Amino acid sequence: AYGLPTEARRCNVATVRIIYPDGEGEDEVISYDKNPEYSEMKDWIENGWMEHIRVIWEGRECDAIIDEEGKIKGLKMNAMATAAYIRMYPDINDVIVGPCAICTDFELE
Repeated sequence: AYGLPTEARRCNVATVRIIYPDGEGEDEVISYDKNPEYSEMKDWIENGWMEHIRVIWEGRECDAIIDEEGKIKGLKMNAMATAAYIRMYPDINDVIVGPCAICTDFELE
């Protein structure tokens, strides 16, 4: 993991795709006309402790945010996010749980 993101790098439009575990809601896409604030990023994962990871989404490397304590909280496995994470790190033996916010067209610092 890359640690806690402090801000998003400058962008014209920032788009985030939030992927929920199966049966826990419709995936959503949120667009911003400015860099997302820290409080907005926390909302993506339902106010959990943010953990910054990298995934392969739609064929390219992207930053993503997950709840660092998701496993402790007993959150449900997120199969789609886990697949994107394993595409980035094929030798890892881990799963993503809870919502996963993928930064589809901007990077976190």
